[in-house]
Amino acid sequence: MQDKINDIALSLINKDGKISLVKRKHKPFVGFWSFPGGTREKDESLKLAVMRETNLDVEVIKKLDSLVVKGDNDRIANLYIFSCRTNSTRYKIDFNECLDGGWFDINYAL
Repeated sequence: MQDKINDIALSLINKDGKISLVKRKHKPFVGFWSFPGGTREKDESLKLAVMRETNLDVEVIKKLDSLVVKGDNDRIANLYIFSCRTNSTRYKIDFNECLDGGWFDINYAL
């Protein structure tokens, strides 16, 4: 029997030319850098999931993309990526969920 396919909401958060990234602590992809986000809870909209999972006061601008992915744990998920912005100066990394995190210059990888 196949497990339920989860909806995962991720946020590409832009603040002053920097983006927020977190280093994953749990499967799938332990130790990889990712956009902040997580699993949508029952009866929760994807936008509310983004706001809850980011630990920031964010404004969701628009959905950028959606795709179906298979993690290194062999689970399949619907992945939704949202463009967001924030004016918040507070950034609290949830070390129960992440190994590290912070703001990174958006032009660094270009």
